[in-house]
Amino acid sequence: MLGPINLFEEYTVDLKIKSAIERQLGIVGEAIKKIKETDPKELLKYQKDIIGFRNILIHNYDTIDDAVVWSVIKDDLITLKVEVLEKLES
Repeated sequence: MLGPINLFEEYTVDLKIKSAIERQLGIVGEAIKKIKETDPKELLKYQKDIIGFRNILIHNYDTIDDAVVWSVIKDDLITLKVEVLEKLES
């Protein structure tokens, strides 16, 4: 079993980890996109950014910047999780 990836340098050289993370972020973006399509009134704070990032991951994969993905992993996922949990509870 793989341990957690804590360093940006490790992330950038492990193709399996990179691919898995990018795939999972794409799935999150697709879920947000479907929520928007199903219920346009149900808005998340960073909905446009998430969907835009998903579009880059899916359609412009050749332009993905590892530093941007790393930033999303380290800085944005916790905020998104909290926001989604709050929406589910209300």
